[in-house]
Order: sequence, then structure tokens, then C-alpha cells
Amino acid sequence: DDLRKTHVIQDIQQFILARLQVDRSISKQINKESTELLSLLHVKSAGCFLYIKKVLDGISENYIVLEDIREIPGTLNGLYLWLCQKQFNRKNFPKVRPLVNLLLASSSFSQIQL
Repeated sequence: DDLRKTHVIQDIQQFILARLQVDRSISKQINKESTELLSLLHVKSAGCFLYIKKVLDGISENYIVLEDIREIPGTLNGLYLWLCQKQFNRKNFPKVRPLVNLLLASSSFSQIQL
């Protein structure tokens, strides 16, 4: 959505605040400095609720730390790429490369062939 529209801004802010109220694992990490990071998350989301949900889920599960918000790209595609790079670093990627290759090629396979 368009962050220039007042209702979109309010919806995003309410979404973040509601999540902080129900998720103690995130809210206990909030301090004066982290409020700036949440504002940055709001801006980077560009109104995409899925983007915010994925980042907050990662923070809740201790997979993402609040300070990572500065490094995370500002698009949903960029977020997924960042998460993959974080998960499959150079050391671990050779282990999963055959599976990734199969998944990428699977669009040409039928359900039975898989």
C-alpha cells in the first residue's frame, strides 16, 4: 500500500502496536533506542503487512534481533533473500544446494515424478 495515505500509516502502526501488546518476547526487548528501529521497520515495510509480520516473527523467535532492522532490505523480495543468506551461509549452502536445485527444477516435473 501507499505510505502517503493516512489510513495506511495508521493501520501499520496499529498492527505493530497490537503485536507488541500480545507478544511478550518482542515487547520485553523494547527500549528508547528500539522505538527508532520500529519506526524504521514501519518505513521499510512500505505498507506491506507480510513484511512486518515476517520481521516481527523473526524477532519473536530470536532469529532476528532488533538491530538487524537496519540491515534488512526494504522490500519483501529483499527480506526473503536476506533471510536465505542468513540461513544458508557459505558454510551451510553446499549441504542444501541439491535440494534447492531440485526445487528450482521441480516446476518442470509432474507431481508423480517428484
